[in-house]
Amino acid sequence: MNLSAIRRSKRELENLLAAHGEDETLRGIVQADIAKMQEAEQYYHWLDQLIDALESGEIFSFIPKPGAPE
Repeated sequence: MNLSAIRRSKRELENLLAAHGEDETLRGIVQADIAKMQEAEQYYHWLDQLIDALESGEIFSFIPKPGAPE
């Protein structure tokens, strides 16, 4: 799953930062990449909620099907 790959990559970046954090250029790049990974992780959590709403039909309480009775 994509979420596990994101978490694994984030851990690897954190390890890289811990091992080579004294290099300011590398630190800036790694911190930016970690921030991107955090945003991606939030997106996948949101996507899981959307999928749950689609599978349960809950989505139709927010966006009715065309022609469905109100």
